[in-house]
Amino acid sequence: MGWGSRLGLLGGLALWAQRRRAAAAQDGGAGRERRELELKLVQVVFRHGARTPLRPLPGAAPVEWHPALLDVPAQTKFDYLVTDLNGGPQPPSPYEEQYKKTTFKGGAIAGQLTTVGMQQMFALGERLRRSYVEEANFLSPTFKPAEVLHKLKNALQQPGISDDLKTIKEKMGIDGDKSVDFLLLLDNILAEQVHNLPSCPVLKHFQQTVERRSVDSLLFLLEDGSREVLQMSVGLLFHTLQKNITEAVDPSSPAEKARKLILYASHDVTLIPLLVALGTFDRKWPPYAADVTLELYQDRQSKEWFVRMSYHGEEQVVKGCKAGLCPLEEFLEVLSQYSVSPEEYNNLCSQMQGNQQTDS
Repeated sequence: MGWGSRLGLLGGLALWAQRRRAAAAQDGGAGRERRELELKLVQVVFRHGARTPLRPLPGAAPVEWHPALLDVPAQTKFDYLVTDLNGGPQPPSPYEEQYKKTTFKGGAIAGQLTTVGMQQMFALGERLRRSYVEEANFLSPTFKPAEVLHKLKNALQQPGISDDLKTIKEKMGIDGDKSVDFLLLLDNILAEQVHNLPSCPVLKHFQQTVERRSVDSLLFLLEDGSREVLQMSVGLLFHTLQKNITEAVDPSSPAEKARKLILYASHDVTLIPLLVALGTFDRKWPPYAADVTLELYQDRQSKEWFVRMSYHGEEQVVKGCKAGLCPLEEFLEVLSQYSVSPEEYNNLCSQMQGNQQTDS
């Protein structure tokens, strides 16, 4: 090999080595940056798993929902106690009592978590355990009640109407005076499909339209991101999320200092306005067991605070933030636009009711 070839080879090796060192330094810097962040609090707002529909579709051939579809998988069985927010007896649920009045062909009742839904919830739990117990070493390997808080959130069901709805009802043979909206159509076809049950052929044909119009209907009710309507939808939840973050940053009691994970069981019509308010809604209906996760970090060196949001485990960039890892002040500014205290919520509710009465 001539000197020219040898010099060319040595030059190539030197350039390759330089690029490898630069890449390693870059990766190491990112790794050090991540290691310098200490996880302080995780809040998860998740949709329940698959369930039976809330009510049957009139005019359509009834689908058989057998009670066997509600069997509890062995790995999901554990002892638990449901209480009110103060630790007292479980309060009555008017929604649950209403669902019990509807029995589907086959024997199952409306609005019940199914075997598939339980498995979806178990899978979400496994992902949280993998992320925060096994990988981050954030939560204790054995469950500690002081570390985890779990709450339920209720949301109103919102109907929607359009010319497409009239067409679909006519093709399905549903009388025009029957109370059917896009959310009911979507609720039934998604529940049927996730359980591998037959769906109405007409409904399957219009599935994309049904989902798109369901999203359009809900966004119409949210008035394209109207501040007041979003405050009514998720204002109390944002107030709670904001309060939890503030307490984690400056805990005033041992209980607040010990708490690491807070879980909120919610609904699809809770997640959509939440995502709209944060500027991350992708105009797709949230699937069963979808979750929004907020992670609170503190830099070990600078002591600065950051929030990272993810949806379905994918990092999101909240509006007003420049990156997925958002400075706490910027994230709280977004929450504060829609956050309302219980007193403010009651005042806003009375004000909007007054406006509706004036308009009518």
